[in-house]
Amino acid sequence: MFNTQNTPAMFVSLTLDEFRAIVFETVQETVQITIENLKLQPPADDDYITIAEVCRILRVSKPTIHKMKREKRLPFYRIGRKVYFKRSEVMALPVAAKITGNS
Repeated sequence: MFNTQNTPAMFVSLTLDEFRAIVFETVQETVQITIENLKLQPPADDDYITIAEVCRILRVSKPTIHKMKREKRLPFYRIGRKVYFKRSEVMALPVAAKITGNS
């Protein structure tokens, strides 16, 4: 790092092994932080939504969504322990018309 202030620079003498250890630790910490930031985020290639959003879109309860998953009528994607749905697939589901006895 360059000394942009008008303060005296401090130099430290390191052995090659000490330098390697410092670089290794720094890289390892950076990689770990990056992994944590990326961990369990849904892919960005399509708009992924949660079960709560699916319930709101389809106007059904969570148990109904789980039943549709079990019956393989609703495709889903598991990332870690979280479940996501593609908005495009949810919107493409056939919607059953409500039939009333008053015709």
